[in-house]
This record gives sequence, structure tokens and C-alpha cells, in this order.
Amino acid sequence: STQSNMGSFKFELKMVLLGRRRRRFRVLDLMMSKRRKELKVAKLEQRRQQLLEETFEARRLLHESFGQLEPDVFGKIVNPVFMGGPEWPNWRQAHKMIHRTNSTLIMSDGLSDACQYSYPENPTGFGFEVYIETKDANMLNKTISDMIPSWLYQVVEAVSQSCAEYHELLLERLEEYTYISQEVVLPPNFLPAEYQNHTTHTAAVILGIPSPDIPAWFDAPGGRVRLMSVKLISQQDLQRMLKKPGQGRTELAEQFIKDGSFHFSSIVSNEESN
Repeated sequence: STQSNMGSFKFELKMVLLGRRRRRFRVLDLMMSKRRKELKVAKLEQRRQQLLEETFEARRLLHESFGQLEPDVFGKIVNPVFMGGPEWPNWRQAHKMIHRTNSTLIMSDGLSDACQYSYPENPTGFGFEVYIETKDANMLNKTISDMIPSWLYQVVEAVSQSCAEYHELLLERLEEYTYISQEVVLPPNFLPAEYQNHTTHTAAVILGIPSPDIPAWFDAPGGRVRLMSVKLISQQDLQRMLKKPGQGRTELAEQFIKDGSFHFSSIVSNEESN
């Protein structure tokens, strides 16, 4: 009986030790698995950062091909994300200004960054950048500081934020339509009543009207990126467009192409410009 009890005790002890060893191996396995995942994530982030650097350089060369690039950028002291604004692919939100021979161009810089949370699935972020261009004389040869309160920057910044917030819907619409229209909210009475509804504070734009000398696509290191123009339209044009949903937008865009105004935005009347 004593030997039987002793044998039983040894067996139980052996099982306890075996169980501890198995738990120890499981813990080690979990630690190694966690470490492997961390290394994988670190390698992916390293590759993403490298792609970002290559993308920044490629976009800089693109901007310089359009004209004289301002060394500074439009940016916010506090990222709009922290104020309830939409998130950009790499969080970084900026716009670049290029001085051209007879115009000023402002283009978003960051909507095509490699996504922070979905790389490598989205190496070009949302897959597009937006830009606005004007020939208005009072918008030429200005500094970044001069242009921050300008209608040109405020319009493209508002459109950039709207496109960031609804990028999935926007991309779906771009598959279906050649041109996209939208209204954006601006500060009260920011534009003349001809271009802003002073009751709703909204202004209307058409996206995607081709430029005579800015390509519709850009080959970035991560893939193709759409360069999408933003054209501010009058409230009269908006009402005319709304009378023919879809067709009205296309007719208006084709009218701008035919009359040679293309994607250019202006709040200067013909009388003032002559």
C-alpha cells in the first residue's frame, strides 16, 4: 500500500512538472510569435517610410516641372484630425504652391501618401491629389503667408478635406462619371454672392476638368496617382447644372473646355480682367 501511494505520488508529481513545462513552452511560443509579428510590422513600416521618402521626392520633382515651387507649404499648427476633421493617409496634411508663368497653382500634398494603417494594400493612399489654378492677377507672385486667407487656398483646402472624408464614395463616382461636382462650406460671406450662397455659406466646384498642360495621372513610386483639378463655378452655373442632373455637369464642363477656360478658377469678372 505504501509503495502504491508512493507510485501514485511520483506519477502526480511527474504530471505536474510536465504541465508546467508545457505551459512554459506555450508562453515561450507566444512570446516568439509576438516577436515575429513585431519584426514583420517593423519591416513593413521601414518599407513604408522608404516609400514615403521616394514619394515626397517624386512629387517635388513633379511640382517643379510645373513652375517655381515655393519652399514652404500650407499646413495647420494643429492637425485637423484632432479637431474632428478627416484623416489623411499618413496623417500629414499639406498643400504646395507653384508660381507659373501666368498663373498660380496650389496642389494638395499628402492624399497619395502610403496609408499608415493599411500598407501595403494602399501604397498610394487615396490614389489622388487635387489642385486649383487661377490666372487672376491679384493672386500672382504671392507668398504662402499672403495666400493663406485667399479664396484660392481656402477653396482647395476645403475640397481636399471633403475628398479625404468621402474618398471611397469619390473613387466610386470617378469610375462612373468623368466629372464630379460638390459644394463646400466656406466662412460666411467669404466670396462674392456670385460664387457663394450667403445663406448656406457654400460654394460649388467641378472636379476633373482637364488641364491643357497638367497631366491627369502621375506615376508615383507606389503606383498611379490621379491629379484632379478643382474649378470654382458661379451660383448661376450651379443652378443651370442642377436642372439637368449628370448631363448638366458634363455640358458645363465641356463648355469650359470649348471656351478655353478649362479648369482655371477666377472670381474676377470679364469687365475687370479687360
